[in-house]
Amino acid sequence: MASKSQKLKISRKCGFHNKTTTSVQTPTDLYEVLNTEYNFDFDPCPLDPQPKLNGLQVEWKKSNFVNPPYDKVGPWIEKAIKEALTCRNKSVFLIPFRANTKYFTEMVFKWCTNLYVFSKRIIFEGYTAPLPLLMCIVVFDPEKMHPSEPRAVQVPPCGFPTKIFGKYSTVVLK
Repeated sequence: MASKSQKLKISRKCGFHNKTTTSVQTPTDLYEVLNTEYNFDFDPCPLDPQPKLNGLQVEWKKSNFVNPPYDKVGPWIEKAIKEALTCRNKSVFLIPFRANTKYFTEMVFKWCTNLYVFSKRIIFEGYTAPLPLLMCIVVFDPEKMHPSEPRAVQVPPCGFPTKIFGKYSTVVLK
């Protein structure tokens, strides 16, 4: 097992710990593939909003792409659920797959309509190595949404189903 200093050394290789932000730009090719499928008309959480935008305080549009700061994902998930239930707005998230967090267990697993976990780590714009976190796409589609209890995924005999987003392969969990 790696020591704490070894883990820090490994995680610094990706460059994220050398920055003063937990926000990263989505890889352009991944965004384009997702946009083709979901036809985004709003990003409530842009990397460098001009003018300053607080996406948690404004009404979202019909199809939203959300790549929130990874240290504050919960409030964004909560906002997406409210937008879906009250305004019928769809939201597509690119977030770390943190199944042990409160927001995943209480909101994502309960309300998401699709959950795709990337089979390989992602290299974000401006970095030379991948983020040392497993990432996922989470979709909240008001046309398909209803609360559900977290459940075990049924694995077909050939293994987990997969979905390809351009060059990015994912495992479909929901």
